[in-house]
Parts: sequence; structure tokens; C-alpha cells
Amino acid sequence: MNKIVFGILVVMLLSCQAKEKSNSTYHDFKDPNGEIVGNLNVVKLNDDVFIELIITNTSGEELYRFSREGLFEKGNLDLKISSDDFYGYKIESLTDDYIDIYLLTNNGQNISDPVTVQYDFAGKYFKRLVMP
Repeated sequence: MNKIVFGILVVMLLSCQAKEKSNSTYHDFKDPNGEIVGNLNVVKLNDDVFIELIITNTSGEELYRFSREGLFEKGNLDLKISSDDFYGYKIESLTDDYIDIYLLTNNGQNISDPVTVQYDFAGKYFKRLVMP
């Protein structure tokens, strides 16, 4: 009997973790002709704050990721962030070809300058815009 209860608890725990970790399509990025060039998938902390955001192409390949560890372009570290007091990300603006996002720290009390990641139509990837 205890083995059955234990088994049920393990299955329930794993299914809860899968729901928490699963992401959902939040936005489609499009080219000037309206063709989808990427999808924004998110893991939410709440309605406005995201723990992780992943931009994929239409084949599901990761193009850009915002996570606790930093920003990654095609799996390579683009910008490292301090995860000590990481709280999440908040979207400032979202259009067909770019996203402006803020990093939140200290339980959401501190907010960074916006980071812009834009689609490069020629190269078919997303890149962080660096201001001079």
C-alpha cells in the first residue's frame, strides 16, 4: 500500500514540475510580409513577470534566451547577469521584430535599463542591440 501511495505522489510531483517548467507561446515574431519568423515562449512567475523567455524559430530551434543566468544567443552567452538577487523579467514592448525587456532584481524592487533584442532579417537570427 505504501509503495502505491509513494508512486502516486511521485507521479503527481513530476507532473506539477512539468507544468511549472513548461512554456507556452506568448507572441509570434513576423517579417514585413506577415510570415512568422519566430515564437516567444515564456515561463511565467505571474501575469507580468517572467522567469525565462525563449525565442525559437518556426522549427523550434532556440535563437535567443533570457534566463536567470543571463542572455544567450543561439546557446552562447551574450550577456551575463548576477543571479544572486534575480527576480525575473518584465516586457516593456513587443513588436513583430523586436522585444524590449527589463531585468528585475531585489524581489522586483529594482529595474534595469531596457534591453532590446531584434530580429536580423538578413541573418535570420535575433541579436541584442548595443547602443553606442
